[in-house]
Amino acid sequence: MYAALAECPVCRQRLAVQSYVVIGTTVVCNDCRSTLKIVSVKPLKFEKVDVAKTYNADSRPESYG
Repeated sequence: MYAALAECPVCRQRLAVQSYVVIGTTVVCNDCRSTLKIVSVKPLKFEKVDVAKTYNADSRPESYG
């Protein structure tokens, strides 16, 4: 497997992700800590996600309490 490279749309840091990622996957930039969504795989492109959209019932971690 190989890693695909693309730039963060916020800080222009080059990011590498595995080749098997799918459209809609969210990643976090290591440099500016922006939440990004993959909008294209070939070529690899990211879109910044609004912070308010990252908090919903589907993305909350499961509780083990």
